[in-house]
Amino acid sequence: RGAHRLTVADGSVADGRSIEELPGLAEGTWVSLVLRERSLLPVRGDTVLLSGDEVLLLVDDQQDPAPVCALFTSPVG
Repeated sequence: RGAHRLTVADGSVADGRSIEELPGLAEGTWVSLVLRERSLLPVRGDTVLLSGDEVLLLVDDQQDPAPVCALFTSPVG
């Protein structure tokens, strides 16, 4: 739990969606860093994530991080 550095997988729920569109981001979960091709992107609700982006996800210690991490790392379907 805590901080998780993840790479957005091709075809994952996060691929092509803005942060505010991600289902299941509960209170206590924050995307605090987005790195695309070695450049930092502003982290706002309308920031669109793409396959290959690296994100730093902070998850409250009271939550199970696995379902939230799966939004970024598991291809849909």
